[in-house]
Amino acid sequence: MTLENLSSRDKFWFHPVLALRYGTTSSQMCSVLEGIRNLLEENRQLETASARVRFLRVGPASFDVEVSAYVLARDWSQFLEIQESLLLRIVDCIELSGVQFALPQQTIVTAASASNAATAEAVRHVDTTEKKPSNTVTAA
Repeated sequence: MTLENLSSRDKFWFHPVLALRYGTTSSQMCSVLEGIRNLLEENRQLETASARVRFLRVGPASFDVEVSAYVLARDWSQFLEIQESLLLRIVDCIELSGVQFALPQQTIVTAASASNAATAEAVRHVDTTEKKPSNTVTAA
């Protein structure tokens, strides 16, 4: 087992995965990717050779964008400050592109009795606006 001392580091890994709505168009996705890449290239607090922005996958509930770079910081507290600033600027970039973050969708259906059978049936037939797969959890 290896123990890592965070206080002796001079760089920290910044690695968010952004979940964007299925309604995101190809041109919007390109705009988001380019905007975040430019943001990382311009930031002097990052190790620019390590900066990456990739459309990672079409996930079950979102288009996923992976962002990674090493943040040059003297300690954990400074890293958190830089990370906060980066995340806020990434959110601005996404909003300026007209894209929204995906929200996880979940349907909970309780055990149907005679009195709530119609409600349970209605829940099964709800049409979502995003036309994406949903998770169904059944409680007994």
